[in-house]
Parts: sequence; C-alpha cells; structure tokens
Amino acid sequence: MNQKGFATIFGLCLILAIALVVKGIEEAEMNHAYEATDIQAEVELQNAADSGIYEAAKVALADPAGTLPINSDSSNRKDYQHKFDNLSIKSKSLGTITVETWGERTTFHPYKVFYYNSKDEAVEDKSRIIKNANGKTVYQEAYVFFSVASADSNRMNGKIYRRAYAYVLADGDATIHFMGLPTSTYTFK
Repeated sequence: MNQKGFATIFGLCLILAIALVVKGIEEAEMNHAYEATDIQAEVELQNAADSGIYEAAKVALADPAGTLPINSDSSNRKDYQHKFDNLSIKSKSLGTITVETWGERTTFHPYKVFYYNSKDEAVEDKSRIIKNANGKTVYQEAYVFFSVASADSNRMNGKIYRRAYAYVLADGDATIHFMGLPTSTYTFK
C-alpha cells in the first residue's frame, strides 16, 4: 500500500471516530435534558400533592367534627375517611395536574423505624408516649391527610404520580407534619 492510500484510510477512520464521539456526546446531553424535564415534572407534582394537604388541612381544621367523621369500629376504612374536593392545577410542562386528597381522624402512635439490612423494624417510641395521672397511655388524636397528584405524561405514555402524607395533632397548634410514606413494609412491635 502506498502512502496516499494509508493516509486516506487513516483519515476516514479518524473522521469515523470523531463522528462517533460527537454522536455519543449528543446522546448523553439528550439524556440530561430528559432528566431535567423529569425532575421538573416530579417537583411540580410533589408541590401539587403538598398543596392538596394544605387545602384539606385548612378545611378540616375549620370544622373537624363536621368534616372528619369519628373513627368507628368498622373494619372498612372508607366508612370514616373523608374525600376532599379535587384540585386542578395548570402547569406549563405537564398540562393539568389533578390532586385527590383524603383525610381521617385517628389516634397518634409514635414509632421509630430502625433500618436493617435484612428486616426493617418499627418500635413504639417510648420517649414520646404521654401518660395520664393513673399511668395509663394516652394516645393523642390526630387528623391524617393523604394526597395524590397525577398528570398525563406524553413521554411515558401514561400517568405519573406523586403523593404526600401528613398529620395535624387535634390538640396542637395546627402545624402540619409531613411524613415520608414507607417504601417497604415494617415489622411493628
């Protein structure tokens, strides 16, 4: 092979390598753009779910007895849960976000969760238990709220969701305490 042929083949291989590197960079940047869009959608949905909690708490705290029925001994939770009016929130990136919120009146049992490699365990938090004059445990009444924000996703061909979970102590100062929902089941003791 002469020097011109070798230089031509080497040049073509070099152009091919550069083209592959440029295409790889372009694809990586496109992935970053999708990630940024997904994060924006997740933040908007989480804010909408939190807004559902705030609106439900405002309604429930104005008239707790009229809004949230007392927890009966019924085994069906729907008998004592209250579904609040749905919220519709307009979003530039997601279109319409629908927020559904439920609330119920319950007693508050303080627990701590210990995370282990094999089995997660939730143990009653003795430091936060309130005792009456007779030494009997008194569980505080609380209003618990759960909301789900959903929107149609054009990129994923379906709906995407975010949720929020919070409580307000009935005898407290109307502070809304947000909680993370468990992603695994715990063994309660």
